[in-house]
This record gives sequence, structure tokens and C-alpha cells, in this order.
Amino acid sequence: EVREAGGLYVLGTERHESRRIDNQLRGRSGRQGDPGESRFYLSLGDELMRRFNATMVERVMTTMRLPDDVPIEHKMVSKAIKSAQTQVEQQNMEIRKNVLKYDEVMNEQRKVIYAERLRVLEGEDLREQIEHMLVDVINAYVTEETSTGYAEDWDHEKLWTALKQLYPVKVTWEELTEDDDLDADRLREALLEDAHRAYDEREAEIDGKVGEGAMRSLERQVMLTVLDRKWREHLYEMDYLKEGIGMRALAQRDPVIEYQREGYDMFRAMLESLKEEAVGFLFNL
Repeated sequence: EVREAGGLYVLGTERHESRRIDNQLRGRSGRQGDPGESRFYLSLGDELMRRFNATMVERVMTTMRLPDDVPIEHKMVSKAIKSAQTQVEQQNMEIRKNVLKYDEVMNEQRKVIYAERLRVLEGEDLREQIEHMLVDVINAYVTEETSTGYAEDWDHEKLWTALKQLYPVKVTWEELTEDDDLDADRLREALLEDAHRAYDEREAEIDGKVGEGAMRSLERQVMLTVLDRKWREHLYEMDYLKEGIGMRALAQRDPVIEYQREGYDMFRAMLESLKEEAVGFLFNL
């Protein structure tokens, strides 16, 4: 019955941004030698025409003084549509390229986090890693407060306040300043020795209460919890960065390069914050 009626008739009320989609619609009729026909109708008010080339076609219509309700079939219209579709496809291609570049940044960061997470899940001994993290945190504290001037210029009260929030500090500023030759290296060495002493005592306390090996289990649990939370927060921040990074083009900056640079800085800051929180939890849980 369909063949007798002339086959399938595809009627389109506008053209798609992609020529591939238009061709797929055309292919629905007249398949494998069957009868059929396709016809598209569009208006200068359609989204595709308004974005590209509509002004030129409209100017020609005005010059020819054609009424609005008179249909137009001309090669110029077909060329305008093809040109508009080509421009849209090129824009979409650039968008896909940039999306891939953005994804590459996240993929590299994801590899680091997932590798670390796998180590924790496989039950690897984290004692040495925790000690390295403790060293990094103490070094960061000392560097921040001793970057300029001599010992008498340092804000030791601020430093000790931060240290006490991290672990139970026993060494005092007065003990360290009994000698007049205190410098940043000696301060760092004394605090690291004190912090390692405190961690050994913490491990003995946990193992004594729960049983041997309890500290290793606690280290894995804390690392996994802090790692997952920090990574989730970082993903939200990276999404927020990507949403506004396109505005950098107004300042003649490449948005992708800016995203890579700022994304790296944010990732590094997240890792430093992870160390501080994990060490703090292990001391204070």
C-alpha cells in the first residue's frame, strides 16, 4: 500500500545543524530502490538561519520585493544553508577538541588519586608515607613563619598554635631559644623530632587499647576517608573553574592553558591540605 501511494514522504520543517542528521532523515525514504521523497521547509527565523547568513538572504528578498508568503527555491538558499551547517560543525569540532583537552587535565589528576586509593585498599603499610606527610606539614609550617628575619622576628605564638592543633607538642619555644643561635633549620629539626616522638607515642597508645596493628588499620581508614572527601571537593572546584575559564579569552589568554595551570595549582593545594588533615585526624581521633 505504501508503494502504491508513492512511498514514504519525509517532511522536514527545518534543517538540523548537522548535515549528517539531515542525510539520515532523507535516507528514511526511497531506501533500496523503494519509491519515496524528502522535502524540507525552513524560515529565515529558524535558529540555523538566524545564526548564519540570514541577513544576506533577507537582503536579496527585500531587493526582489518578494512577499513573506512566497516560497523560494534557489541555489543561493541551498548554499547559505550548507555554509551555516559547515560553520556550526566547525564550531562543534572546536568545542569537542577543547573538551578533550580539559578532560586530559582531569585524567592525569584522576590517575594520581586512583593509584593512591588502590594502595590503601590493597592494605599497603602506610607508616612510612604518614611519616613523610608529617615531615611535609611541619616543614610547611616552619617555612611559612621563618621565611624572613631572625628568630626574634618570627611569630612563634602563631606557629605553636598551629602545631598544637596538629599534634601534642612538648617542646617549648623557651627551650629552643635558650641558645642565641637558633635558626630555621634547628627549629625544623627540633620540631620534627618532637612530632615523630608524639606519633610513636600515639601508635603505642592505639595498639595498647585495641591491639597490635590497630594503628596501621586506622591509618588506612583515615587516608581513605580524607582522600575521598578531598577528591570530591576538588572535582566541584574544577567544574566551577571550567565554567568560568572561557572568560580568560577576553584578556587574550588561552582558556585551556589557564585551566591547565590553575588546575595544577588547585590539585597541588588539595594534596597539601590532604596531608595536613590526615595527620591531624591520626593524632586527634
